[in-house]
Amino acid sequence: MKTPGERDLSLDILRSGAILYVVGFWHLQEYSSSLNFFSDITLLLTDIVLALFVYISGYLLSSRYDLIGVTDLFPFFRKRMLRIYPMYLGALTIFAVIHLISPGVALRASFLANMITGETLRTLWFVGLILCFYLITPIFLYRFSPVKTVAYSAGLFTLLLVIDHRTGYIDLRLAQYLPAFVMGILVARVSAMEGLLKSRVLLVLSLVPLVGGFFAFSRFADQYFRLFISIVTFLAALGILLYLGRVFSRFCGRRLVGFFAYSSYAVYLLHRISFAVGKRFFRPEGLVPSFLYLVGLILPLTIIMGYFIQKAYDRLIVDRLTGRS
Repeated sequence: MKTPGERDLSLDILRSGAILYVVGFWHLQEYSSSLNFFSDITLLLTDIVLALFVYISGYLLSSRYDLIGVTDLFPFFRKRMLRIYPMYLGALTIFAVIHLISPGVALRASFLANMITGETLRTLWFVGLILCFYLITPIFLYRFSPVKTVAYSAGLFTLLLVIDHRTGYIDLRLAQYLPAFVMGILVARVSAMEGLLKSRVLLVLSLVPLVGGFFAFSRFADQYFRLFISIVTFLAALGILLYLGRVFSRFCGRRLVGFFAYSSYAVYLLHRISFAVGKRFFRPEGLVPSFLYLVGLILPLTIIMGYFIQKAYDRLIVDRLTGRS
């Protein structure tokens, strides 16, 4: 378990890689008819990448916060919600202004109601998902117990599936990514689990369910079956992903990785806006021109803007209100 304030380069690499995959690959196909990456393989791979980001969020929260008494709850919510919620509201507003979503959807999403109604929110649904997990984090961390955490998460997972099946009024992705979030919490607290994920034997054995998951996912279309396959495949891939993070951390520059990891949240919020605006100015045709324009120009500009936006936000709001120097 990491000490508070200590950064894990391997996790920063994985988090940066996850964001780059989403903004620099998965979403590109919506901005050029020449780019089409959609398939069952890339769909499941995207599920795994997003689950990895959720896992890292749970891991970092669990390793940084000890919720022992009721008085610990307010500082926790103040720091975590202040970190992402105001910027989320800003992104919702811009999305509505440039007609990526309607004002009504933006208003409901500001209260996270879209996670119940399932309204289309484009990229920002994932931020709403993370915010929901932040809100329920004290259930798992308050006077932490592994048995309690597993029991509560299993109960919540079952409840979400029942509500969705009976009423349809729930975003099923809450259930899909809940195991990844709870897994992060457990691994950060239970050293035996972290050691197990580093086992070379487990890495080899996990290849079987990993390959089987991709095969099964492409053969069945039922949403519940695919949900379980997505969860199992991510859990099978987790040890391999963490191993790759440790391998890349041996030769990746800490400063460069830290730059992108720091700006990654702002980049995630900003990239749809910058891609949409960039497409209005210039819309190249063909695979190579589209790729060079979106990945070679718009994405780097988005990353640079994201860094300075995050920096300005931290200086003006986060640092001042949390008393951080």
